Amino acid sequence: MHALLTAHLARHHGLVATSQLPDVGLTRHQFEWLVGQRELVRIHRGVYRHAAVPVTLELRVRAGLLAVGDRGVLSHRAAIARHGVRNFSCALVEVTHRGSSWPTHEGLTVHRSRVLASPDYARKDGVWTTTPARSLIDVAGQLPPTLVARWAQQWIADRKVRLDDIAAAAGRAGNHPGARRLRPHLDELLADVDSTGEAVLGRILAAAGIPPELHVLVTTATGHTFELDWAYPEARLGLEMDGYGVHLRSAAAFDDDRWRRNELEIAGWTILNFTSRQCRRPTRVVDQVIRARAVSRTPD
Repeated sequence: MHALLTAHLARHHGLVATSQLPDVGLTRHQFEWLVGQRELVRIHRGVYRHAAVPVTLELRVRAGLLAVGDRGVLSHRAAIARHGVRNFSCALVEVTHRGSSWPTHEGLTVHRSRVLASPDYARKDGVWTTTPARSLIDVAGQLPPTLVARWAQQWIADRKVRLDDIAAAAGRAGNHPGARRLRPHLDELLADVDSTGEAVLGRILAAAGIPPELHVLVTTATGHTFELDWAYPEARLGLEMDGYGVHLRSAAAFDDDRWRRNELEIAGWTILNFTSRQCRRPTRVVDQVIRARAVSRTPD
């Protein structure tokens, strides 16, 4: 194979576009001969891979962006998956084209945006991708905004995004349907991330090398479902952040919290309770969590 083409394929994940033929020193006739010999295999119109390169999701992502052109940005559900959110995967290659044209390619979902601003995309693992904040806004137009708000909470706790980043991106998005749907949840997000306390606890434990799972749902044998602020499901260990205003707002709420804890204990869960004041002494928090994990019961 031509030396320039070989070097190009090595640098570009085994992909080449017909628009790049002059750069790799190939004539159209030479290129068509390689296609005829099945050394190059078509993925999209004008985009080919070397036959020895396996078709992975990463290859499909890069091929899709190459097909859309230099104004393409990985976005929506594909961007959410690339940034990483627990319990979510996406095999779809979803791209936003920054322009008025709408290039279509089989196997790609392509959106169009003339107002996608430069603060709303950046390179993620070598691929131009919408930022976490903009990705949340995009998917809020496709998925339930309550779910997207939950992902936002998770990313805020992981320090992947800030609430003001989301608000700023929503402002730049203007009349975007996702921005319209997500805006009413921003105040709730701010209240939940008392969730400032939850975020602090998560950061303390992540820094200690023992990151817990955020917002774990537990359904007991009696059919009741409870949500834990943080948990280590494999050890049936739950961690709860207690705020005076939330947990002691009434005698009925106080009683419900005790009943809930009893049900979880009967179901085999150990529950540790922390407050924001306790989190000011992180070594004590970490010590208790480590010791509780060591003695917690394991699932049946």
